[in-house]
Amino acid sequence: MATPTYTYGFDPTHNEIDQVRLWIQDTILFFNAERNAMTMQFADQEIQSYIDECSSLYEAAASCCESLAAIYAGKHQYTKKIGDIHVSENYQKQHLNYLEIANNIRKRHASYQSFAPAYAPASIQNTEQNEGIPETTDFYTGQFDNLNPVGGADPDVQSLTGF
Repeated sequence: MATPTYTYGFDPTHNEIDQVRLWIQDTILFFNAERNAMTMQFADQEIQSYIDECSSLYEAAASCCESLAAIYAGKHQYTKKIGDIHVSENYQKQHLNYLEIANNIRKRHASYQSFAPAYAPASIQNTEQNEGIPETTDFYTGQFDNLNPVGGADPDVQSLTGF
């Protein structure tokens, strides 16, 4: 079993783990009583696992946030009163916060896509000589595309297939 490492080098432009940590707000060490050590929410190895598994850093960061949301959803809520002292712990706010961060990361990723392919004017002036418009394998986000791939489409809009 490998020893977990917790690093943040303040270099998100050159380090993928730092970039994911910055996006998921996991840049500060805190004392973890269960491990009796200073830790972050995720070990470097766990973040690297998400990076290797997902198709982009955005998706890896969103997956990390959903994992944190699941952790907070599973924690017990309690209220305790000892004399005049009243202690209450509710993790629903943290749960919803991490779900919102995951949603915002996915929206940010979708909004960074180009909206239209760029062609040089000379390439489309004479289609006979160029044998048509040059093909492209790039996909672009259009005005009516769903920018929230996880939450699904608007419930008021039916798809073309009827589902």
